[in-house]
Amino acid sequence: MKRQRVVVTSHIYPPIPIRDNDWLACFDGDEEDGPQGWGSTEQKAIDDLVDNYELEEDEEIVLPIKNGVPPVD
Repeated sequence: MKRQRVVVTSHIYPPIPIRDNDWLACFDGDEEDGPQGWGSTEQKAIDDLVDNYELEEDEEIVLPIKNGVPPVD
């Protein structure tokens, strides 16, 4: 069985005029010191995290479910 890496997201919205990094995506339990993805939208942050994280053979990424609808690949 593969270890599931569950993606969690946060809308940071810092008080600056640039909106390029308003969203943060990371793995549940690794928020402080694990890999992170940033983006202007939630999906861009998730894409940044997934694109830059090298999965181990025994891992799989589980994307967040929004409003009862799983993400489209």
